Amino acid sequence: MENRMSKLFNKFVCMRPTLDETNLYLQSWFISTSFSTTGSISGMEHNSTAFVGCDNGHCCGCYGPAGGTKNYCAQNCNAINGGVVTKNVFTWFWVRSSLPKRLWKKCMDYQVKRNDGKLISYKLVGHNVVPIEGRCNKASALLHDGIVVVPDNTTAQKVPDIDGLLEYRKDMQELYVRSNKTWNAIVLEEKVNKRITQLETMMKEIEKNLSQ
Repeated sequence: MENRMSKLFNKFVCMRPTLDETNLYLQSWFISTSFSTTGSISGMEHNSTAFVGCDNGHCCGCYGPAGGTKNYCAQNCNAINGGVVTKNVFTWFWVRSSLPKRLWKKCMDYQVKRNDGKLISYKLVGHNVVPIEGRCNKASALLHDGIVVVPDNTTAQKVPDIDGLLEYRKDMQELYVRSNKTWNAIVLEEKVNKRITQLETMMKEIEKNLSQ
């Protein structure tokens, strides 16, 4: 995507031979940059939240109020929804020389035991909810999405045994983490304090009875 944008930019933007590299001018009436908070396509034939450039011979900068979430710029440099259009615009362009590196990969794997006792490994990659056979690369950091929320123990039995997965039991109001091939309850501080108070009360009762 960035390479395509770079080629498009080089096609329509030219350097004046007598000026330094920061002085660019447009050779076309149809180049612009924009974005929209309400749609995946913006500019030219589509409305946008902010716009700068030329559309069908009309050149301008257009924007809305700070923090605005609507589209404020229409075709041919027309403002909508209270947007502002100005002819005096200064714009800086940054073109990446390389693509950003991925920090981690979304991948979760688990094993299923067949009727013959053999274990088969499956994995969920990215946003795909359909498991495929295989294992994730354990040598790299893996990203697990969200927490599995189950209503009861019957539903909990159907949750894949994925190490590092979090599961919340609504019936017991407890949070579990999958590790060492088992589900381990994460004890909340509030419950620990409550249990300690109960034990202290019991100890006082025992001491009281012994002193009589």
